[in-house]
Amino acid sequence: PGVVELHNGSEMEKFFISGGFAFVHPNGVADICVLEAATLDQVDPAAVKSALATAQGAQGQGDEEEQAASRAAVELYSALDAAMDNKS
Repeated sequence: PGVVELHNGSEMEKFFISGGFAFVHPNGVADICVLEAATLDQVDPAAVKSALATAQGAQGQGDEEEQAASRAAVELYSALDAAMDNKS
């Protein structure tokens, strides 16, 4: 998970993505394939911090599958929280 910057001439827009793939073609064009993408302005910082706290509180609980889901949620919300802190 992380931030992708898209440049169109002098304009630039930042998107947070949960993960995906990027393909860069020989002509310099790039295709980015993701399941989810949102501009940072679409994200509620308080909701991110709440979700991160919930995910951190769930760590070490449940079966292997639930623990793996908790680790993935912590990774995602930690990256999104950092992106919100560095938004500019």
